[in-house]
Amino acid sequence: ISAAGNLVERGAARALAPVAARGTIGRALATGGELAARGVAEGAIYSGAQSINEDVLGDPDWTPPFAIPDVVFCGAYNERAFPVGTKERVAAIKALQEAWINVGIVGTGWPKGYPVIGQCQVKQQHHVWKRAKVCLNVNHFNDIQLYYSDRQLIAMASGTPLVCKYVPGLEEEFLDG
Repeated sequence: ISAAGNLVERGAARALAPVAARGTIGRALATGGELAARGVAEGAIYSGAQSINEDVLGDPDWTPPFAIPDVVFCGAYNERAFPVGTKERVAAIKALQEAWINVGIVGTGWPKGYPVIGQCQVKQQHHVWKRAKVCLNVNHFNDIQLYYSDRQLIAMASGTPLVCKYVPGLEEEFLDG
């Protein structure tokens, strides 16, 4: 969290850089037992697509219809299906707020009291992030070797510095710096 604050203050940042594309976007968990062991509700399904109408080619002309704060997190609040990851997302957002950092959430399901600024489709996220000073990424699962959301790569592609929660093995695919 202090990293996000430092990046906002400097207006520039060290960011993660890809080492190689190894096909690890959202690595699948091997069994339902692994999901249950991590507190995922039975029957929960995780998908990158937000709707059946999502433009698979992206939306190059889309402009967010809301103001973009310094730090942005794009993602849903789903405590029932992903209790551990949701708690970590909440903790990150609260820490930034307590540090008086201008942070906003683009996503669904967040209870009242959180700085939700709007919603967008997955293919529109880069338009949000490229207007921010810092991207924030907290996955649903932060303890699984090389598991990370496609959100991380979309944020990196926006050109905006990314601060993300460490995932074991992340340094095998990305350089810190």
